[in-house]
Amino acid sequence: MEIFSYDLNLFKRVIRTGGITAKSSEVRVLETKLFSGVRNVKEFNNFLWHMEQYFTIAHALKEEQVTITIMYLTCDAKLWLQVRVDYDQNASLIPITSWKTLKKEVKE
Repeated sequence: MEIFSYDLNLFKRVIRTGGITAKSSEVRVLETKLFSGVRNVKEFNNFLWHMEQYFTIAHALKEEQVTITIMYLTCDAKLWLQVRVDYDQNASLIPITSWKTLKKEVKE
C-alpha cells in the first residue's frame, strides 16, 4: 500500500507540474497497458482497474471516460467498438456514452 501511495502522489505531482522534475528523473513511470480484447478474465479486470485508476489520477470528467478508454483499445476490442458504434448509429440506438455502460457492454 505504501508503494501505491507513493505512485499516486508522484502522478499527482506530474499532472500538477506538467512533467517530471530533475529531482525525480530516476523515477520510472509505468507505460500504459493497451487492451486487445483477448478473452482473459485477469487481463480484462486489470485493464478495467487500470482505467479507473487513470480516471482518478487524471481527474477525468465522466463525459471523457469513454473517449479516453477508446485510446487504449487495440485489435479486436477496438474493432468491436467501431462495429458497435456504427450499428448504434444505423439502428438509431442510444450510443455508449458512459464508462458504466461501456464496461457492461464489453463484459457481455
